[in-house]
Amino acid sequence: MVLLFQINFSLDTKMCKNHLTLHELRIGDWVQEYSDITEKFSMPMYVSAIFEDGTVYLNFNGNEGDIWEANIDDIAPIKIETDILKGFGFEYVPEVCDFNLQVDNSSIYVHRFQYGPNKWVIQFGNDVGYTPTCVNIHELQHEYYAYTGKPLELTWKGV
Repeated sequence: MVLLFQINFSLDTKMCKNHLTLHELRIGDWVQEYSDITEKFSMPMYVSAIFEDGTVYLNFNGNEGDIWEANIDDIAPIKIETDILKGFGFEYVPEVCDFNLQVDNSSIYVHRFQYGPNKWVIQFGNDVGYTPTCVNIHELQHEYYAYTGKPLELTWKGV
């Protein structure tokens, strides 16, 4: 029993601690890859293909070369933070302390949740009846899809 625990523990240390699962990913989700070599996360990239064996293809805006092939164990979410929101084109609106992104003649508003420092409240247009909270960019993308039935196509502009 102890040996089994040690084997599982050693396997778990080789993967990114906060990695996503195949069931959490969708094509178009923005994520990052963890590198064991550099011990750092990549720049934001979007998922372009998902395979049953755990292989995930990643790409980024403006790439004219090959896509990145990664393993699901190395794919991590991108936490929503002010710099990340700005990097995806959200503009800060000081009058309301919100970030705003114009999408299809409507707005997505994002502001920090007062009861959870790592959570952000999302509002779509003027609809205050549906205001989910999110921690990661791909969750925001999923909530947008749940609300509109359309994918949220973001572009990484950098910080």
